[in-house]
Amino acid sequence: MDKRIEDTLFEMAKIRVALMKKGDGEPQFVFETMSLDQMRLFTAPGLETVLKNS
Repeated sequence: MDKRIEDTLFEMAKIRVALMKKGDGEPQFVFETMSLDQMRLFTAPGLETVLKNS
């Protein structure tokens, strides 16, 4: 496998997103702290739009 693809997949695998709900409140997505590279990987394919539309 291409080293760049392998590095990209490794960084993406470390991104953690959870859907949490407290009491009667609305569910919200929660992210672990991401590095700058992970944030770029998350937004490049438009993954943040999935969360906005949920």
